Amino acid sequence: MAANKVISVVGFSACPYFQRAGSMAKGLAQEYHPNIAADVRAIDPRNSFLDWLSQFRPKFAGAENHNTCPFVYENKNYIGGCDGLFAHLKKNYPDSKTTKEFSKYYPSL
Repeated sequence: MAANKVISVVGFSACPYFQRAGSMAKGLAQEYHPNIAADVRAIDPRNSFLDWLSQFRPKFAGAENHNTCPFVYENKNYIGGCDGLFAHLKKNYPDSKTTKEFSKYYPSL
């Protein structure tokens, strides 16, 4: 059975925010399998990721000004970066173990 939702996280592997967002997506996918899947892709080096970003972001409404790592989307819907992903989890999955685990990084959200 295919997942209803796929949270995609794209970035370069040395970026700590890419690593954190990837962990959030994978954690949520484990909790909500088979309804949610995670697609975490590293594009290295950083300049290759930035090239990918400049070509890919125009396909997403609201992503026109996104210039940072990571780039996160759910199915075809732009979420943002690492902070945007946490805000998305907090809004849509407030009781999730993953949301609670990562809330230590976002005390003001």
